[in-house]
Amino acid sequence: MRRFLRMGAAVATLCCGGGVLAQTDPQPVDPETWVVPDDYPTDALLLKEQGITRVEMQIGRTGKPTGCRTVESSGSALLDGTTCRLMLERSRFRPATNVKGAATTGRWRMSFTWQLPGSTPGLLTDK
Repeated sequence: MRRFLRMGAAVATLCCGGGVLAQTDPQPVDPETWVVPDDYPTDALLLKEQGITRVEMQIGRTGKPTGCRTVESSGSALLDGTTCRLMLERSRFRPATNVKGAATTGRWRMSFTWQLPGSTPGLLTDK
């Protein structure tokens, strides 16, 4: 599954699942509400930081994330930390299910692209 979110200052790409011992992976619920343009950290804007943060989230049986870790950094600790903070606060999922159809824990991987306003999509500059 691939979903694109455009938020003016930031562009997010949600990609890929990855259930753990699950018959079905967790499924994101309303991912377009997880990040808004005002979420781009002011300090990162001032420093012209941008890049792609890849994270893996642990999803509990209720569909709420229980953990988040950066698996590939954008090059900015501020952007990476903001990504996990927002995902832990706002993301929700339909939980993974086991072979019996019962809710179980799972994992979800996603990529989040932080892109400065006015940047050309797809062209992220190195610092």
